Amino acid sequence: MAKSNRFILIFLAVSALLYGQDIYTKYLDEARAFYLIKDYDKALSRIQFVLKSHDSFAALPEEEKELSENIYYSYLKGLSDSNSNDKFSAFASGNPYFKQIAASSSRINELKLKNDEYIAAVKREEELKLAMAEEKRKTQELEDLKRAADEKLRMETARLEEERRKELDRIAEAQRKEMERIAQERKIESERLLAERKRETERVLEAEAARRKQDEAAKRAEQENFIRIQEQIVKERMEAESSSKEQINTVMQSFITMRDKETQGNMRIVIIVTVVIGAIFIAMLAAVIILFIVSYRNSRRQQETFMKYAEMAPVRSYDALPSPVMSDVADAVYRIEDRTSSGEHGESTARALPSPEDHDKEKLRIVVEQCKAFGEAIDSATHRKNCSKNAAELVYKISVLLGRPTRESMIYYAVGLIYDIGFLSTDPALLDSPKLTDEQFELVKKHTTSGLHMIHFVDREYKQIFIDGITKHHENMDGSGYPENLKEKDIPFIARVIRVVDSYVSLISQRSYRDIYDKETAFKKLIEDKGVYDEKILEALSNVI
Repeated sequence: MAKSNRFILIFLAVSALLYGQDIYTKYLDEARAFYLIKDYDKALSRIQFVLKSHDSFAALPEEEKELSENIYYSYLKGLSDSNSNDKFSAFASGNPYFKQIAASSSRINELKLKNDEYIAAVKREEELKLAMAEEKRKTQELEDLKRAADEKLRMETARLEEERRKELDRIAEAQRKEMERIAQERKIESERLLAERKRETERVLEAEAARRKQDEAAKRAEQENFIRIQEQIVKERMEAESSSKEQINTVMQSFITMRDKETQGNMRIVIIVTVVIGAIFIAMLAAVIILFIVSYRNSRRQQETFMKYAEMAPVRSYDALPSPVMSDVADAVYRIEDRTSSGEHGESTARALPSPEDHDKEKLRIVVEQCKAFGEAIDSATHRKNCSKNAAELVYKISVLLGRPTRESMIYYAVGLIYDIGFLSTDPALLDSPKLTDEQFELVKKHTTSGLHMIHFVDREYKQIFIDGITKHHENMDGSGYPENLKEKDIPFIARVIRVVDSYVSLISQRSYRDIYDKETAFKKLIEDKGVYDEKILEALSNVI
């Protein structure tokens, strides 16, 4: 039994050896065939079987070693060329025969070295990408923090600006209420003075009426006396004529009687009687003439007296009576007082300002008062004493000289007080800097628009004029100004006037970065800047100064 079994085992071993020898040869031939057709994946799988059939790579015959090295190299070269570096690395580390074959193949080692370098480079690149991503993340975090800080700063700035605006609004409202109170007090005072003037007028009219009544009574009495005298004269004349007629009749009757009695009288007696009668008649005629002359003279005298009273000057009208004296506040608004010294350059530029129309006085007065307050604030912020007032007065004078109505010129005067109101919202450090960088100058240029929210107190009727003066007073006639590069007639009149006045006042005022100019030199400098200023306004300025 044991012998039988041994025989079976030997048979099986021989059969297996013969079968294994056939499989080995088959896989070796297939590996060689697949290698020749460059199907390296299948060639590798076949050569792997061949390698497993031996204890080590060194135990292979030289021909099979060479085939194995060629298949391994070609397979790995394909992985390298297709950038399958990870697969290359996995194969090199996982294949049990790779190290044995690579130990005897320099070109496989070169491929492995190249693959390792590529893997290292990829790893470094990935690490660099990760580092860059981390850096980007940190940078993004910093930017987010900066944006958050900027937003917080912006909100805080906006809050402070809002608080400042509210404070300015509160101050403006307080000023407005104060102006209203002053206006109300002035109105009450005006009404009181008006009532007193009316009462005085009524008293004068009553006295004049009483005087007229007295004059009329005296005139009537004189006329009645004149009529009585006339009647007396007529009566006396009639009585004299009647008496004369009676005497003539008596004489004639006597004459007739004598004639009847003495048919033959003496002619001498007749002549005497005739002469006597003629003398009496002439005497009576002379008396009548004298009475008529006296009566005519009395009548003329009475007529002249009557005409004297009739032509007497009439009572003065209500409007002709003297008006009450204006208060100091009104004087400050409606006229610019002549001064011996005012402003930085020590010269007076003032001229009395006439009052606007009565119906517009109060409203314009309040606006001017508020503009004066803002003008003082602007002068304080820019450290330019009385600059706003001097500029406003020149604006008014030039406007009047160029034929603008008084009311319109008064509005221009108000604009001249606050055309630089944007400086109140400009960084004080910029205003005090003797020299500005281009960036700083761009910030300063924004004063033409940054102050518009502060003119809320200006009535809608005047607001556009204020906006034109504030936003466009740095525009030049040749279009080189700012902020809109306007030209010639596109620039509003008030802006052209302020452009001239602002430059002139600046030149004749003390500045930290230059000396003061006299009036003549300053005006010459304005003339030299061709294309900047309106020539008609320059001519008006020369007449004013």
